[in-house]
Amino acid sequence: MVKSDVPQIIYDSPLLQVTFDSVPGAQTTWVTFGSADMSGPFGRAFVRSRGEQGIYFDPKRMDWYQHRDIWQAVGEAVKYTIGRTITYGSSMGGFGALVFADMLSADLVIAAVPQCSVFPSIVGSFDRRFADFAVGLEPQRPDAREGLSSEIRVAFIYDPLNREDRRNIKLIAGGLRCDALDVPAWGAWRAAYAESHGPAAVPNLSDCRW
Repeated sequence: MVKSDVPQIIYDSPLLQVTFDSVPGAQTTWVTFGSADMSGPFGRAFVRSRGEQGIYFDPKRMDWYQHRDIWQAVGEAVKYTIGRTITYGSSMGGFGALVFADMLSADLVIAAVPQCSVFPSIVGSFDRRFADFAVGLEPQRPDAREGLSSEIRVAFIYDPLNREDRRNIKLIAGGLRCDALDVPAWGAWRAAYAESHGPAAVPNLSDCRW
């Protein structure tokens, strides 16, 4: 049982807040990454419903975690992980779940419609949807692949009908232990549903034991 309905703040700055839910006896830690256009810690209701402990990265702007604060924030989060570690996020949060997977010693990454990068110098011209957000950012880890290795299992959730999403997955997935789960018509409403219901919101994932 979770000790308190109020998560513990383990890091806070003008750019980012990280909170922690402690669960006595938990053997799994979920580390979730949100987007600034979402309210509150991403996936908290889902993680709490499983009786597992959670660490929640809650950004205060759309910056793809490209700021100097991130290193201290991740360092604090590492202190609270126990047992099996799963990183999880959607869109910008999916990028965060991927790019810091190694630092968090993740066993599994679940990334819904992630970007490989928002920097055109990395992804080229095929995906410029978020290029305006890259202006003025301080690149720290600008490429999602920097946090991955063949030892980390990755599950992607994406819409195969969306050209940009499809190409981002292809760019990230090379050489990884990964499952690419096609979910046609996955959109913002679906991502919001997944925030509360987790991977079980996706039909192809509902029977998986994460």
